[in-house]
This record gives sequence, structure tokens and C-alpha cells, in this order.
Amino acid sequence: MTNTDVPNTDKLPVWKTIIDSYRITLSNLPALMRISWPWLIVLIIGIAVLNWGLWPLEQAARKADKGYSSILFILTGLVPACIGSAIAVPWHRYVLLNEKSDGTSMALHNKHVLRYFLWVAAMLAVFFMPVLAIISTTAPTNATDNDAEFILGLVLSLAVSAWWIAWLFVSPRLSLILPAIALGQSNVTLAGAWNATHKNTWRLAIATFAVLLLSLFLGIAYVCLISEPETRTGFALWNCVNEMIWMLGGMTSVTLLSLAYRHFFGPFEQLA
Repeated sequence: MTNTDVPNTDKLPVWKTIIDSYRITLSNLPALMRISWPWLIVLIIGIAVLNWGLWPLEQAARKADKGYSSILFILTGLVPACIGSAIAVPWHRYVLLNEKSDGTSMALHNKHVLRYFLWVAAMLAVFFMPVLAIISTTAPTNATDNDAEFILGLVLSLAVSAWWIAWLFVSPRLSLILPAIALGQSNVTLAGAWNATHKNTWRLAIATFAVLLLSLFLGIAYVCLISEPETRTGFALWNCVNEMIWMLGGMTSVTLLSLAYRHFFGPFEQLA
């Protein structure tokens, strides 16, 4: 039994939801690994091949002071999003319905995975579009080289930061459509997700940031302890490990979305 037609108007218990997101994800890691292991292998291979194959473009972009290759930036965003969708759909169903699954049974949910990926890709495009505008433009890092271009780069960087902060408040509310897609509940629309989370903007933003803190901490520690290699193979392997760290944060976020969806559109079977 669900309540997708008349959503719950109670405010999300933010701290309990954050704690439960971590607790459920970490305590059910064996189940998550059963779902994800084939896809994680594909992800590691895909990220390694992309970073190794496009290494010359990355080097050229750095020499041109662009920071990153636009092509590599896009592809290393889309590939994890695609593979992450194949993991997220059965993980949503496990958290909300306690539906047992493994990574080889996703043929049952191919339609849901495709829709899920298209929504995630669209959200990523909106989130990262301003970044692509910057990294595709050569901007000097030294103000003495060209003051006007330096100031323009600074203004654009501040604008992107403001955009990201705004998106942090908007995207969690819109993202509640993702669990609905995973469950095949087509009556929950983007507008319905937005309306159901009215007066919960701050709560969802805080929860979204909080569930990424573990991966953020691990990611910063990884970058500080192991600097990015300057060799082609080292660069590929370094980014594989980095991707695994952020995949953990991604799945914790999926758990958060599931719990938020249960709160607003449930009840569903409770997962201990």
C-alpha cells in the first residue's frame, strides 16, 4: 500500500533520516554488493579505459590552462551515471520493498533503469553545464597575464559556485521522482515531487549534503595522501579508486532518496 496520490505533509525528520541513510547503507553492504558487483567491475574497466585512452586530451587541456578535458569530463560523468542507475534501481527496490535482487537480474527492470538514467543525465547536465562553459575556455591563472580575462574567470567561478549552491536546494526535491521511477510508479510526476516536498527545502538540502560527507572526507583524504599520478596508467588507476569512493556516497544518497520517498509517499515495508 502506498500514498502516492495524497503525499504526507509532515516535515521530514532530517537527523533521523540522515542517520538511517548511513545505518541502512552500511549495515546492508552485503546486499548492496550482491546487487552491484558486476556493475562495479564494468565501472572500473570503463573508467580505466576512458582515463587511459583520453590521457593525451587531458594533458593537452592542462597545458592550455583549461584544467580538464571537456570530453573526458563529460564521459567520466555519464558512464558512472549509467552504471550507477543500474545499481540504484534495485537498491531503491531493496530499501523500499525489501526486494531481493542481484546484479544479473536487472533485465527485469531495464525500462526503469533507462528512464532513471535519462533523468540522472538530465540533472547532471543542468548541474555541470556552467562548469563546461569554464573548462572549455582558456582562462589564465595569473592576473598579470591578462587582468580582464582573470577577472572574467573569477566572476564565472563565483557564478558557478552560486549555481551549485542553488542546485543543492532544488535538486533533492526534484530527485524524489527517481525512487518513483525505480518502483514503476508513473503517477508521481516532477511537479508532484516538488509539491510534496514543500517546506522541506532546507531539510532535504541538509540531508543531501550530510550523506555525502563520508565520501567527501574519504575523497579529500585520498587526494591529500595520494597525489594524482603524472603517468598515463597511474592516472587511470588513480581515478578508478576515486570513483569507487564517490560511488559509496552515491548509494548512500540513493538510500536517502528512498527514505525521503517513503516519508512523503509511503508507507512501504520497513527495512531494518
